[in-house]
Amino acid sequence: MYISDKAAEDEYVQKELARIAIEGNNQFERGSAIKKLADQHLLRRLALSDETAFIRREATLRLDDQQTLISIVLEDDDQQVRQAAVIAISDQQILSQVVTTDPDATVREKAVKSLNRENQQLLCQIAKNDPAWTVRFAAVWKVDDQEILAQIAIKDRKDEVRNAAIGNLNDETILTEIALTDNSFKVRETAAGKIHQADLLAKIAKTSYDEEIRELVVDRIVDTSLLLEMAQNDRDRWVRDTAVSKLEINQRTMPVLCKIAMTDPDENVRYTAMKKIDDHDHLVDIVADSNYTDSCLVAIDKIDSIERLAMLRMSAPATLQQHIVKRINELSE
Repeated sequence: MYISDKAAEDEYVQKELARIAIEGNNQFERGSAIKKLADQHLLRRLALSDETAFIRREATLRLDDQQTLISIVLEDDDQQVRQAAVIAISDQQILSQVVTTDPDATVREKAVKSLNRENQQLLCQIAKNDPAWTVRFAAVWKVDDQEILAQIAIKDRKDEVRNAAIGNLNDETILTEIALTDNSFKVRETAAGKIHQADLLAKIAKTSYDEEIRELVVDRIVDTSLLLEMAQNDRDRWVRDTAVSKLEINQRTMPVLCKIAMTDPDENVRYTAMKKIDDHDHLVDIVADSNYTDSCLVAIDKIDSIERLAMLRMSAPATLQQHIVKRINELSE
């Protein structure tokens, strides 16, 4: 049964909706009528005393009387009816009571979401001790106590709760240990993403067994020495590639970039290094000494001196000759 909001305002329509809400052929017809019913007195009666939980729930969702909603959330034996009531309750004392006593996790969760952040003692208690992880999860987002957040981030048995605690945790030393030791990749990743101290980023970059985590922190490292180390020695190609991309071009880094362009086993890393090299002396050395054709071809394309290319034409391997001639012809046009 569809009735527009405008049509539902008609007095006759409201009377018919009231009749159907009480006498309808089935609970779904009655429920549809209740969705448009404005009579708060009838809604209260249905919410408190109808024998069908579905009807009590639909009526409860339409109520605006706080005292009736409180009676329902404290006394109704159906969890879905209590869920419908608790979302509309603003009384913090009642919500606190529901959070600590209701047997249904979803009711407790919804109550937690309506609790003010000022209820820190209760929120901490729930975030640490509620048997349902969904309730702890809802509570932990509102916890301000850093010591409690650290305990939860380290000890909670559910990944989602630990991850939520990390969202509000500021101690980067603890976050580093979590990033290195937690058994959930998502938790380790979240913790690593919150770290900014250079020494702690370095610790993770050097010791984490997660390639993805090392890549994440290397992207935030600015220390040239560490970037050079990671670019040359990390076992994962994408970590090396990220480190290479972060390197500034200067006298210290250029020899390493050339070495990487000539010797790194991964073509992506070699290419990232090659993009940073423009000095002709280094480009010529790469063409002469690299065992990787792809690096040589990129180097040839970056040389814009016909004289240097002519010298390479005489000394470069036969496999590169055609490309050198092509480059010379391009520059001669």
